[in-house]
Amino acid sequence: MRAALAFWVKEYINYEEIEKREQLYINKALKRLMPNPNIEILGNISTKRQAILSFVIYSTTNITKILSGSFVATLLNDLFGIQARGGCACAGPYGHDLLNINESQSLAVRSAIQEGYIGVKPGWTRVSFPYYMGEEDFEFILAAIEFVATYGQRFLSLYKFDLKNGSWKIKKQKLEILLNENKFYMRETREKANNDYFKARSDCNVGTKQVGILRRKSLLEAKCIANRLPKFLSERIHPDVDPSVLHFIV
Repeated sequence: MRAALAFWVKEYINYEEIEKREQLYINKALKRLMPNPNIEILGNISTKRQAILSFVIYSTTNITKILSGSFVATLLNDLFGIQARGGCACAGPYGHDLLNINESQSLAVRSAIQEGYIGVKPGWTRVSFPYYMGEEDFEFILAAIEFVATYGQRFLSLYKFDLKNGSWKIKKQKLEILLNENKFYMRETREKANNDYFKARSDCNVGTKQVGILRRKSLLEAKCIANRLPKFLSERIHPDVDPSVLHFIV
């Protein structure tokens, strides 16, 4: 029943309109993000493409290394509630080609994986822009990606990386200490956003306006946290793995 309804909706909207909206979103995203020096869009950017954006974000202190695709996806989720895919679960050779990983580097990665360190697998981050997405949703996703491109590496100090499985886990105690030390700044940010939020409740577009305010609040709070994290971090070294095998900064 659900599958039938999904096909009915697509037929009702019509494929031409779906393609038109998806192409509008992906082209706007490319135009806005490509000039950003910290963002690299993967794949052929001169040909027509699906409304799926695959990208990597470079560290602002180590231009030879990127931020882990899984880390970027984790940040988008933890800070903004945006669901993205990170890493490279399949098509390894194609992924290595996209990331300019040569044969010797690829073999070194494979060797580390065979030793049990799945976390060394290189990858990128992917977000999609479906035709039913609203303009506000689209703008929020782009703003979040731009935020991570500017401040993302600062958040490395708040996360623990597991070389065994490639997961990134927030250091809750460290985050709590940081927030407690900066209660005044965080409270000021929240109060401003809350005032705007309650003002919007009297508006006829209450739902849309309140969602927009909450999103701005999340961006303001994320920036408030980022401004209290160190700008430059020395790369953490894992004694069990040669640092040259890791193609992203940890």
